[in-house]
Amino acid sequence: MKSLNIKYPKPSNDSKNVIYCSEICLLAFALLKLQFCFSVDAAKHMWPADLSYIYGKVNDLNGGGRPFVYQEVIDLTGNEAVHKAEYTGFGRVTEFSYGVNIGECFQGNNPIKYLKNFGTEWGFMSSDDALVFVDNHDTQRTGGSSILTYKNSKLYKMAVAFMLAWPFGVPRIMSSYSFDNNDVGPPQDGNGNIVSPGINSDNTCSNGWVCEHRWRQITNMVAFRNGVDG
Repeated sequence: MKSLNIKYPKPSNDSKNVIYCSEICLLAFALLKLQFCFSVDAAKHMWPADLSYIYGKVNDLNGGGRPFVYQEVIDLTGNEAVHKAEYTGFGRVTEFSYGVNIGECFQGNNPIKYLKNFGTEWGFMSSDDALVFVDNHDTQRTGGSSILTYKNSKLYKMAVAFMLAWPFGVPRIMSSYSFDNNDVGPPQDGNGNIVSPGINSDNTCSNGWVCEHRWRQITNMVAFRNGVDG
């Protein structure tokens, strides 16, 4: 399944803005005519009822069923002014606490045995609402020392393997490029054009691309999850 990130105009309480946003979403689905999932960036800055209205106007997939939608809502402590629970029921919601806590365990700051009840007892949303991940493009750079990334490759592979084996939420795998500066963009040539990944004999990437999704340990665990998940 491919992902499409649509940027909406800044939300307001103006109903015309809601209608305009819904027309953008309808147009996107009409053009795609494929099974895509939709990532709604900075969803917490839009009124939940407006988002629910927009999603409700989107057509069903060609083969039937509803498109998969997940929404970025950063709520690490549960004490934010905008709560992640406000966005459940009409799309999956990013569970940022998942990556923080799993990173703490695999780095030895919390015993791994505590993961036996890793889920709602840790303050997470329900499994049916959560989109979970070890890291993403933001937390790789600004998530702090608790977040594991490709730069901690051994621990990272272990954490991702656990995520793919553990029956909680919908897991999302990171696929990134190498960087030493948080502000650097993807690999480019001398003219500023993005360089395509090279594919090595072991199926990993070159040309500055990390491609964690191609790492053997991760691809094997994806196959495992797909197998046991039916």
